[in-house]
Amino acid sequence: MKSKKFIKRSTDKSIKSKLIRSITLLVCISLIVVGGIASYTTYNSTLTSLDKTMTETAKVSAEVISQELSEMKSVVVQISRIQGLVSNDLSTEQRISLIQSEQRNNNYLNCGYVDLQGNDLANNKNIANEDYFVEAKKGNAYVTGPIIDNTNAVHMIVSAPVLKESSVVSVIYFVIDYNTLNDVVKNIHIGNTGSAYMCDKNGYTIAHKDINSVINRENTNTDAKTNKKLEKLASIEKEMMAGKTGFGEYTYNGVAKILTFAPIEGSDGWSIAINVQKHEFMQGTYSGIMITIIMTLLSILIAVLIAVAISNSITRPIKQCVDRIVLLSDGNLSAPIPEVNTNDETKVLADATSTVI
Repeated sequence: MKSKKFIKRSTDKSIKSKLIRSITLLVCISLIVVGGIASYTTYNSTLTSLDKTMTETAKVSAEVISQELSEMKSVVVQISRIQGLVSNDLSTEQRISLIQSEQRNNNYLNCGYVDLQGNDLANNKNIANEDYFVEAKKGNAYVTGPIIDNTNAVHMIVSAPVLKESSVVSVIYFVIDYNTLNDVVKNIHIGNTGSAYMCDKNGYTIAHKDINSVINRENTNTDAKTNKKLEKLASIEKEMMAGKTGFGEYTYNGVAKILTFAPIEGSDGWSIAINVQKHEFMQGTYSGIMITIIMTLLSILIAVLIAVAISNSITRPIKQCVDRIVLLSDGNLSAPIPEVNTNDETKVLADATSTVI
């Protein structure tokens, strides 16, 4: 008796559970694969598009800064070509006075007139070892990075050679308020969270929306030696220091960010970077992925319900047939004949069961 019940139970439940498991597993695998591929494709497509858009923005921003530097140099070069600076009719004091007049006309902070030995005759000091003098002496107009004085005021210097018959005879320079350049960077925005900053070839921050970052000479690569959380950003900024154009992701203060960068032509190894919080531009993608996950789960639930319905339609007549055979084996000859209305194998089984007795 016990063996018959065991046969009945196992026949009913095992076929039904196998059908449900098989159908559900097939649907789950299909939906998860399709949903996963769709989500991955959408995510990467958005990230690739963002890469291209932000990189182009960085290139355009780099061109804007490059143009600003070019204009600064151009003004000083034009001043250096004033005939009085090489005229034997003017004394050194008169040449200095001429340069100082140009300083006032352009609202510069200070100016200098330097001989080829590096003696700044306007300020009574020697600047022979300063980059802006060395480069100008070679015949090149030059713009320095930020120079911070003892009051934490930030300025920059633009220098140019004074030529006479194609030969450098002296150097002039002007001291300019650094906000002239920093404000250009400060006004670069992307979305609600995007901002820009600049680094020099040594990794020091030379322009930032927070001028204190410039004053404090922040350097991510140096800071990363004692703060492991900055290693990813430091790795990206090394690419900047190498003069490359690129795109990267990092986390800062727990916030995922995207950064793109490009070199600035006409500078001394400067690069501009634009960063933005990742969620701002990926929010639509994240929402799409979440909808895909929800739809996948709902589809799986519906598939389970369908699987149960299908398994019931198959196993119910089989169970009825098994029940009658068990009753017959117990001597119950009046067991009801299963009624099956389908035209498949279960109909054949039911008809065969009805003809047993």
